[in-house]
Amino acid sequence: MVLTPETYHLMNAATLAKMKPSAVLINTARGANVDAEAFADAVERDVIWGGALDTFEDEPLALNSRLRGLDRERVILTPHRIGVSRQGWAGNQRLLVQSVFDAMAGKVPEPVTNREAIPRWLERFGAK
Repeated sequence: MVLTPETYHLMNAATLAKMKPSAVLINTARGANVDAEAFADAVERDVIWGGALDTFEDEPLALNSRLRGLDRERVILTPHRIGVSRQGWAGNQRLLVQSVFDAMAGKVPEPVTNREAIPRWLERFGAK
C-alpha cells in the first residue's frame, strides 16, 4: 500500500475501534499507514488483541518508543531491513543482474509480480 494523504494513519483510533477484540493488526506496508499511538492505546485497552509491525513511521524505531513497551506476547516488532544484511544485499544483487540478463535475452524476469503485463511487454519489445 502506498502512502498517500488517504492512507496516512489509515489505521487510527476510529478504524481500530471497529475491529474485534480478537483482531491482530499486521502492517508490512508503510509505517505511516498506522497511527502508532492509537495502535498502542488499542492494545493496552484490549480494543484489539495485538499486532505485528514490520515498518514504522520513523525508522529506526526510537529506543523510547511506546511500541517497545507493549506486551511481547501480543505485539511483534521487526526491523523491515532484510535488504540491509550481507546475505540480503548479495541475493538482491544476483537477482537484479539475472533479471537484466533475462530481459536482454527476451525472457520475462522471474521476479515480475504483475504477470498480466507480460503479453504487453513481449509485444512492445518483440520478445518471445
